[in-house]
Amino acid sequence: MAYTSDDLTSVETAIRNLIAGRRVASVTIGGETVQYSQVDLPQLRQIRDEIKGDVAAADGSEISSFYVVGSKGL
Repeated sequence: MAYTSDDLTSVETAIRNLIAGRRVASVTIGGETVQYSQVDLPQLRQIRDEIKGDVAAADGSEISSFYVVGSKGL
């Protein structure tokens, strides 16, 4: 499924609402509405990250990252 920036906004709003203390937050994606509670925050954050990747790829601004591990050479 191709996500949109509106889907990302919906998920981010739900996350903020749950963090602010709401007991239930709704997310609508592709016409389907799902309710999440505070115990669902990790799952909701994973969904947000997936949508961010899809939206970035669609915009052509996909972010890639890398890390370097090194030592002093002693």
